[in-house]
Amino acid sequence: MTSPHAHLRTERLDLRAVSYDDLAPMYELHADPEGWHHFPAGRHTEIGTTRAFLELVVDGWRADGLSYWTVRPRDAETVIGLGGVRRLPDGTWNLAYRFATSARGHGYAQEVARAGLAAAGEVDPAQPVVAWIDETNPASVRVAERIGLAYQGKRTNADGTLMLVYADRPLPAEPSGTA
Repeated sequence: MTSPHAHLRTERLDLRAVSYDDLAPMYELHADPEGWHHFPAGRHTEIGTTRAFLELVVDGWRADGLSYWTVRPRDAETVIGLGGVRRLPDGTWNLAYRFATSARGHGYAQEVARAGLAAAGEVDPAQPVVAWIDETNPASVRVAERIGLAYQGKRTNADGTLMLVYADRPLPAEPSGTA
């Protein structure tokens, strides 16, 4: 059964469920050092890291009917980013957006984040949507605030990193999560 969220179109973007066929463009996106100024340790230096990441994302589509999308301009086939929501082990939806350097500054992150927020609300509105953001990443903070997420304070994620947390509703004292 195909999820109704597996292929969406926004005003300017084509959002498609991440699949194993996306390994090459996802590796290129996640291996680009320009995309990891705020969290250099997150950069994928081996394609196996990207493959393992794709397994989590594809499993999310199977389990929940919703996970991250590849992002393309509506008029092109080139993957320019990744975004949307993926369920974490604690049940919350993790909001993420990562774009190629050439695609930044066009408001695409807000567009895909809004689509992810809406899709999470349709699939499982009982669970909060949470964005875990490195405190040195003001652009990500602006995206979270512009789509209506509220600052929940600093919390430690599942990897043990202290992060800024934004969510669509008040959160319990100390959720765990990971991107």
